[in-house]
Amino acid sequence: MRWKLWPVAALALLAGRDIAAQPAGSSVVDHNLNTWWSYAGDHPIAGGWSAISEAEIRRTTFVATAHQIVFREAAAYRFSPHAQVAVGYIWTRNARYGDFPAEHAFLEHRAFQQLSLRHTRMHLDFDHRFRIEQRWFQDFSHGEAYFWRYQNRARYQFRFTLPISRANERGRQWHLFAGDEIMFHFGPNHGAHALNQNRVQAGIGYHLTRNNRVEIGYLNQYLLQQNGFVNESNHTLRFQFTSTARLFGKR
Repeated sequence: MRWKLWPVAALALLAGRDIAAQPAGSSVVDHNLNTWWSYAGDHPIAGGWSAISEAEIRRTTFVATAHQIVFREAAAYRFSPHAQVAVGYIWTRNARYGDFPAEHAFLEHRAFQQLSLRHTRMHLDFDHRFRIEQRWFQDFSHGEAYFWRYQNRARYQFRFTLPISRANERGRQWHLFAGDEIMFHFGPNHGAHALNQNRVQAGIGYHLTRNNRVEIGYLNQYLLQQNGFVNESNHTLRFQFTSTARLFGKR
C-alpha cells in the first residue's frame, strides 16, 4: 500500500528551509556544537503490541558540558507493517548552556500520542511520524520560585532510508538516511513564536543484525527560544543504537 504523504513531507521540508533562511531582525543566533548519544528501542511483546523505550544524553561544547537528558517510554500497537500508534511519557532535564543560558536548569514532563506510517518506493524506505505532546515544565519566573507551565506541541517527522549494500544472511547491511522534523506550539503559553524548532539530519548506518542497527549523522537543530530574542542553530553529531528485538522469546 502506498501512502500519499508527499505533499505533507514537501511542506515540512519547505517550512524547515524557510526557518533557516528567515532574517534575524532584532534577534540573535546562538551557535552551539552538540553531540547526542541515543538508544531507541521498539520491542515486540505479543501480537501487535510493543514497548518503546528510549534514552538520550545530549552534550554541548561537543562533550564538555551538559545539555539535556531525555527518557521516553511508551506502549505501541502495530496494525500492519505500515502503521503503528503509540502513547507514552517523556522526562527531560534541561541544563544551562550556550551564550544565552536559561536562568535555571529545569525539568520537563510530557505525555504524547503518535502515529507512525511507513512505505517503500524504488528501494527507498519512507517513515512519517505525527506526534502531539502535552508539556509541563518548570518556569522560574521569580528567583528560585517556580510553577509548572503547560504547553501543547505538534511535531511531524519525515525520513527516508536508502540501502547501499546487499544484506547478508545475518541481515548486515549499510544504508544512508536523511530527514526533517518540524515542531509547532499551539494553544496557550507558547511565547513569542508558534513555530518552535526544525531539525534537519543526514548520515550513514549499519545493520548489525536484522533487529539492531547503529547510525551516525549530522543534525542541525534550529530552535526559536520562547523569549523571542534568541534563536539557536545547534550543529549536532548524533550517534544512535536502535533495536527492534523481541523482549520475550524468539522473534
